[in-house]
Formats: sequence, structure tokens, C-alpha cells
Amino acid sequence: MPKPIIAIKNHHGLRNTSENSAWSAMNDRCYNPKNPNYKYYGGRGITVCDRWQRSFLSFYEDMEKRPSNLYSLERLDNTLGYSPDNCAWATTKTQSRNKRSNIMLTHEGKTMCLMDWAIRLHIKPVTLYKRISTLGWSDEKALTTPVRYHAGRPPEEMFT
Repeated sequence: MPKPIIAIKNHHGLRNTSENSAWSAMNDRCYNPKNPNYKYYGGRGITVCDRWQRSFLSFYEDMEKRPSNLYSLERLDNTLGYSPDNCAWATTKTQSRNKRSNIMLTHEGKTMCLMDWAIRLHIKPVTLYKRISTLGWSDEKALTTPVRYHAGRPPEEMFT
């Protein structure tokens, strides 16, 4: 006779771990309409692969132990659901560059979020944002037009 599901669930000894909390929260926001974040996940079609939905141990086997408390579960492609090939443990900084609200810009075949382009090109993020949103410039023009700096204020001071 098979063991009851509850016995199997608790047998692994990982019930009170951060990995189990991440697994539980992932399922809850995808399948519980009462979850405050459901509208951003299950409500827009984000699902959990069958392997993970049915088994925390499968999730743990694929994701392994969370590197530290600085990491949380991230979907690499926010248009896809939770699965081994679309998830990773990531820091808040990494995840902030993978939000649906980010403005993505493409130049010379490379696509990055606005903040990464600003850092790479030493342009204030607000300058790029205004060029794209307010002025309606193309990605190419926004990223290649030189910035006019105020007299007496070198560009490196703009990022300190």
C-alpha cells in the first residue's frame, strides 16, 4: 500500500527550508486566485511544470540548495512558466534587470535593459529614459548621441 501523501511530503526533512518556501510560494502565486500576486502569475497564464507542481523533491533536485539568503527564485524568461530550463537562483540585483517593466534597448545586435546600457555608456539612466520616452528617439539615436555635460562637471561625477 502506498504511503499517504503527507508522510511522503514530510519524509524528506526539508519542510522548513527556504527552498521549500520558494516552491510553495511559486505554486501558490500560480494556482491560488486568493494570492495577492496571482494576477501577475497564474492570472496571466504563468504555470509550474508538472514535475515541480507535483513534487518538492523534484524541484529541489533540479534547483539544488539556494546559494544563500541573498538569492531567490527567478524565471529567466518572464513570458514562460516555472521549469528547470527557465529558472535559476538569482540576486535581487540580477532580478531587477529581468522585470517586465524594464525598458529594453537594442544596439548593434545586443539587447540590454536601459540601466545596463547607461552603465556601459556612462550616460545617466534618466537621460536615456527621456530620450526614449519623452523625445521618442530610436534606440540607436538614444544610445549613440553624445551627452552634453554641464561646464565644470566631468562625466564621471554623474555616477557618484
